[in-house]
Amino acid sequence: MFKQTLTVVRQQNEVIKFQREEIEYKETVIVGLVDDIDLAAKRQILNRVVRRGGKKYQERWRELYKQFEMKYHINLSDRLDRYNENNKPKLKNKIDYIDKVMGKIPELYEIAAKLYENDVKELAQELYELNER
Repeated sequence: MFKQTLTVVRQQNEVIKFQREEIEYKETVIVGLVDDIDLAAKRQILNRVVRRGGKKYQERWRELYKQFEMKYHINLSDRLDRYNENNKPKLKNKIDYIDKVMGKIPELYEIAAKLYENDVKELAQELYELNER
């Protein structure tokens, strides 16, 4: 009985070790993607990452904004409408509001990096390969 318990505990420790390594790797990737890029580039990369989904890019933008709204407990549509009623020049879309009024492009980028991690990795790899040439 003791031997079986010991075996189970060792297996669980291996699983925990693997999960910790995976979490550390993901944190490193996200920190690298978020910290090393200026605001203008983040906005461009954000657009490329979301559009990388092909025909479903509108759904991907919708999901990204939804996650942003949930994180910050706001309604972007209402805020954008209220802003445009009282200010000129009017902002065209939600990303303009997030960028110019809230100043939260890095936070939106971070959410996108988590939501679309694989697409961000592929795009980052492409960009690094282009820079190496």
